Amino acid sequence: MANEVLRCDGVTVRFGGLVAVDNVSFTIEEGTVFGLLGPNGAGKSTLFNSVTGVVRASEGRVELFGADVTSLPAHSRMRSGVARTFQLGGLIRDFTVLENVVLGIDHKARIEGNRLASVKSKQVLEEARQILIDLQLGDYADYEAGAIGSGTQRAVEVARCVAAGAKLILLDEPGVGLTPPDREFLKNLVKRLADHGTSVLITDHDTDLVLGAAERVLALDQGSVLMVGSADEVKSDKRVIDAYLGTTEEGTE
Repeated sequence: MANEVLRCDGVTVRFGGLVAVDNVSFTIEEGTVFGLLGPNGAGKSTLFNSVTGVVRASEGRVELFGADVTSLPAHSRMRSGVARTFQLGGLIRDFTVLENVVLGIDHKARIEGNRLASVKSKQVLEEARQILIDLQLGDYADYEAGAIGSGTQRAVEVARCVAAGAKLILLDEPGVGLTPPDREFLKNLVKRLADHGTSVLITDHDTDLVLGAAERVLALDQGSVLMVGSADEVKSDKRVIDAYLGTTEEGTE
C-alpha cells in the first residue's frame, strides 16, 4: 500500500455560526492526483486553507505525512513538504524562468538550515534546469517570466514548488484564464508530477481539467461531502450531476 501524504478526519471549520466545512474526511496517497469539485460556496477554498493551516479546523484532525498537524501554523506545515499555488501568480516577472525555479531551491535550502553560496552556483542552476527539462519546460529556461504565456507561467509556478522539495502540491484554480491547449498541457503536467512521486490536490471550475487529471475526486456541496470516488464514478453520479455538473441529456431538467 502506498504511503499516505494527507489524511483529513472529520474536518469541520466554523466561522461564528456559519459552518463552511462540515465533517469532511478523505486521504491522499503518495504519487496520486486528488481532485476537489463543488459549486461556488461549497467550501473548497476553506478546505484548502484547513490543510495548509491558513485556517484552523474547529473539529477533526489533519495529518501530513503521518504526523498530526491540526494545531500547527501554516509555516510549520510548509516545512513538512507542502506547497500551494494561487489563482494570482507569484512569479517574479523580470527574473528568467530558470531564476524563478532557483528561488524554490533556495527556499528549500533555507528551510533545511543550509545557505547557498550563490543562487547562481553551477550546481543549483543545473538542478533547476533539470527540473524544467523533466517537466517539459526546458525551452523556456532563459525567457523572462513576464514574457511567457499565462499557461506556461502557471506551469513554472508548479516547477518552483517541485524545486522547493514539495511532496504535496495544492493547486487552487490553476486553469483560470488559460486556453484549452494550455489546460491540456497543465493536466498532463499534473499527471507527470504524480508519475514522479509527487502528490497533487487540485480544484478548478473546469471540471474536465479536474476529472481528466485526478484518479480520485471529492465532490463538496454546501461544505459537506457529496461523494468520494474515481473520476468516472463522480462524473456519472446523479447527485453530483444535479448539484454541479449539470444534465448529461439535452432537454433534461
